[in-house]
Amino acid sequence: DLDEAAQKLASVLESVDADILIGYDPHGVYGHPDHVQVHLVGARAAELAGIDRVLWATVNRTAFERAAEEGAFGDDEPTDDERVDRTQFGMPEDELTHAIDVGAGLERKRESLMAHASQINADSFFLSMPEEQFAMAFGTEWFVDANRHQASPQRQGEFATSLFD
Repeated sequence: DLDEAAQKLASVLESVDADILIGYDPHGVYGHPDHVQVHLVGARAAELAGIDRVLWATVNRTAFERAAEEGAFGDDEPTDDERVDRTQFGMPEDELTHAIDVGAGLERKRESLMAHASQINADSFFLSMPEEQFAMAFGTEWFVDANRHQASPQRQGEFATSLFD
C-alpha cells in the first residue's frame, strides 16, 4: 500500500533528520514498475516528513539518443530490451538539473551491475560494453531537482555538480 510504505519511509527520514531524498524519476528511469513505485513512495514520504529537497535519479535521454545516432552502441541497441520503453528512457537534457561525475567509481559500478543478476544477466548489453563506452554511459549520474523541475526547466548545459547545490 502506497500510504503505508510512505509512512514507514517518512518515519525513517524523520528519525535521521534527513534533509534530502533521492529516488527515481516519475517513470522509474525506463518504465520499470518497481522503480515507478519507489518514486511514488518517495514523493509521498518526503511530503509526509516535510523534506523540501527531492532529487530524481534518471538518465540523460538526449545524450543517450545522440550517442545511439552516432553509432556508439553498434548493433547492440540497449533499448532493444522489451522492458525498456525508449519514449520514457530517462529525461530530456533540458529538464536535468544535476550532473555528478562518478568516473572514479566506474569499476565498482560495473561490479555492482554484475552482482545484480536478477536484473542484468552475464550477456547484458551493459556488461558487454567496452570500458570507454561504459565510462560514457555510466560516468555521470544525472538528477532532477523536483522543485526546480516544477518551476522551470534548466537552460541546456547548466548543471549543478554537487547534490547539495
